[in-house]
Amino acid sequence: MANLLSGLINQYTNCGGHILYYYKNAETYLENVVHFLREGVESGFHIMLVENDRNLIEINKRLKLELSENQRTQVHYINNFDFYYANKCFSPEAVVQHFLTNIGPYINNHVPVWTWGLVEWGDNKEITSDIADYEKQLNKLVKEKGLISVCAYDANRTPETLKPLLMKCHTAMLTEDEVTFLVNSPEKGSIL
Repeated sequence: MANLLSGLINQYTNCGGHILYYYKNAETYLENVVHFLREGVESGFHIMLVENDRNLIEINKRLKLELSENQRTQVHYINNFDFYYANKCFSPEAVVQHFLTNIGPYINNHVPVWTWGLVEWGDNKEITSDIADYEKQLNKLVKEKGLISVCAYDANRTPETLKPLLMKCHTAMLTEDEVTFLVNSPEKGSIL
């Protein structure tokens, strides 16, 4: 699985890419987060990691084994609930603005940055269109800034109706088994 992620990162290093990571296995998910962070840091990037507290504890344990204390300063943590619900609700415009506020200092100072965000929500079934709107806006921003941005969704918790909407606003979809280049990608439809 790490080879799939590495290949995708290599593909997008110079031009940026908006990656949908649709995962089923929590352990594989954690391995991939750590792999992404290590690869980014070792390549000189700062990483904005938007993640839940439970996963952050485990990710930090693993990073201490893989990166030096100095290298770990390149990873910038934001609680995903605080990030996506900064305005007490999931507002696509507010979340995109929050994203820009957090990456702005890096971009403005020409510091290379990647992002990884675990998108989660409670029992709100009406949020599907808001998430799709947010992802469309983020896709445009990722293209403009040439970023590598991974948006992770737990396939076990994501409504099936959301998956095709997410596939329309990402350049590639990563699962445990394959990479599929999507509509917004020059490699559209090819599979690694």
